[in-house]
Amino acid sequence: MIANPGKRFKQPLDAGRVLSEDIEASSFGSEIAYVSPTPPIVPVHDTGRGKPSGMDAVATKRARAAIKKLKLLYLTEWAPATIDGLDRRLQLARSVPSTEPEHLEAAFRRAHDMKGQGATFGYPLITDIGSFLCAMTHDRTEATDGDFCAMLAHVEAARAVLNHRLDDPDDPTAIAIMSKLKSSVMGYLH
Repeated sequence: MIANPGKRFKQPLDAGRVLSEDIEASSFGSEIAYVSPTPPIVPVHDTGRGKPSGMDAVATKRARAAIKKLKLLYLTEWAPATIDGLDRRLQLARSVPSTEPEHLEAAFRRAHDMKGQGATFGYPLITDIGSFLCAMTHDRTEATDGDFCAMLAHVEAARAVLNHRLDDPDDPTAIAIMSKLKSSVMGYLH
């Protein structure tokens, strides 16, 4: 764990924390500093019966309740707002060509949000749709009518996934939605 030749750290550096007095950008050369990407793992205290102690059980219960609340917020507020904003930006890019690059960039940012949030909250299809939209909008300054139709078909597929609460990609409704999306996109782009 040598970052500065001749100088060793007592602890690995935490991700995102820079110790300017110990490390300078020019001192790295070919050496690599160790940066811990995750916090240390803290063992759960066992009561001897294979169950966490009372304190750990309370913390776990609270964490699960918080995650459940965040997932509900995602489904009812965050995801619909992201999808609506994405739809609005694509519609503006399509109808006002002089602002197309600006709106396509904003659409890309919203698609990127979808891509990250979907799997985080248990909706991998939203992540997949967001990934496709990222690919279609990244670094675009213009798009054809067929491109816009394909992008908007993805927006509608994302809405359907949320409306039906499709968190399982193998669900028959999910498969039907993704199959319809694929065939409509192929029709728009060819």
